[in-house]
Amino acid sequence: MKPVRIILADDHTMVRKGLRVLLDDAGYMDVVAEAQNGYEVLDLVDKHRPDVVIMDISMPHLNGLEATRRVKANYPTTKVVILTMHLDEEYILQSLRAGAHGYLVKQSAPKELVHAIDRAVADELYISAEIGDYDIDELIQRSQSKVDPDRYTSLTRREREVLQLIAEGNDVGQIAIMLFISEKTVRAHRGHLMDKLDLHNPAALTLYALQKGIITLD
Repeated sequence: MKPVRIILADDHTMVRKGLRVLLDDAGYMDVVAEAQNGYEVLDLVDKHRPDVVIMDISMPHLNGLEATRRVKANYPTTKVVILTMHLDEEYILQSLRAGAHGYLVKQSAPKELVHAIDRAVADELYISAEIGDYDIDELIQRSQSKVDPDRYTSLTRREREVLQLIAEGNDVGQIAIMLFISEKTVRAHRGHLMDKLDLHNPAALTLYALQKGIITLD
């Protein structure tokens, strides 16, 4: 059997170690790299061109949902399986809209992850059995709808980056350094995203980012 080449993306080292052991035991899963944030994921996918990325949602600097969008836009044959603590409907919906082929909660990983990867490689969708309170068919239909009232989808990639970095507590100067842009440009992106979201102070942006799963309190 041809090995399935995998990148693990989670900001917790022990989680990645546990997943690596689990996948090694399968016998045909090859973990080619590990990432701690979304930017590392993008670099590693470009370098290794894996079959599958196992992606946490809550990662610093660039979260897993935004990283999934970019992976699927640039490398459509690479499959993404979301592995997260979140059971909220909004996270599932956003993951499907981002192009994920699987959505699992972490406690189900030992019994479901390998099967989810197999399904993703076969270009099939897999939703964790732990998610039993939602109408999955309805969520899939909603994720495929071109009508999306969520203002977040109106933000540009750069505006999404700036939003996350603001919510993480970075000031304009720090964001400029992280994104290799001028402070003037950061302020412009901040103004645009505030107008689009109708949120006009850092506290409101942080609360919004928490509600959207862009950042978490842990």
